Amino acid sequence: MKILPKLFLVSSLFIFMIMAVPASAQSKKKIGEECTKDADCKTGKSVMVTVKGRRKRICADCSQSSLDSYTRKVTTFCKSFDAAWTPAKSPEYQRALAKDGRVQVKVYDLIADKAKKCKKAREDREKACFGGGDADHIRAINHVKGSISRIVKHKYTQIKDKRVFYCSVSNYNSKLTRFKDKCKLRFQDIKRDLTIMKKDYDSGKKVNCSKIQRYESDCEKCYEKAKELLSYGFSGSTSKMPDDYLKTLKKAEKNFRQAKDLHSKVKGKSLCN
Repeated sequence: MKILPKLFLVSSLFIFMIMAVPASAQSKKKIGEECTKDADCKTGKSVMVTVKGRRKRICADCSQSSLDSYTRKVTTFCKSFDAAWTPAKSPEYQRALAKDGRVQVKVYDLIADKAKKCKKAREDREKACFGGGDADHIRAINHVKGSISRIVKHKYTQIKDKRVFYCSVSNYNSKLTRFKDKCKLRFQDIKRDLTIMKKDYDSGKKVNCSKIQRYESDCEKCYEKAKELLSYGFSGSTSKMPDDYLKTLKKAEKNFRQAKDLHSKVKGKSLCN
């Protein structure tokens, strides 16, 4: 029975020790919890943040100046990546569009690079200041990861579908305008007329040389502008050139060479009328 006083003495001493711990030490707040001053926090640091439009002070693991520096980087790189990335929401993408709706291919690498910088800026801020970040900020980082995947996928889909070009926007628009201006030709009519005139020539009949010459000149101009567009806009690769543009180039070349050949033969036999 003598044990009881000893137990009572030990219990009393334990309770006294708990009560002797300063209240401030018992109530230290964790990172991310709202507070009123640095001393409230386990880390001894707090920062002002804006959450859903409301300014408040929370415990952090970095200084206010460090947080502000990280946040400036987030603001700079993350303007287009607050939500899922789409071409319509990307100012860089919109600036890289040409008159025919195609986009400058290198813009994808610029956007992807910016998205990677956004991801790093967010990760650096959350790691340095908030122990990796809360659920909302982790979700924001995952949004950026998803955007990077979408950018890469969109790029290769556009390349496969020949919806990209390979020079500056201004240069492409210039070459495209000249190509379309010089290639407003009715190739079917030209082909038909050349076929008829070739038959007349073969029969020894007189042929309208001025008409042949006009077709030759018109088709040559179209062919030259098509080659310029191919060279500048699509790196000289016919596999990169859109099918409709490539068809125009081939038709212009074929009709030009036929008209030139016929014109030479008709003149050689003095069958121009």
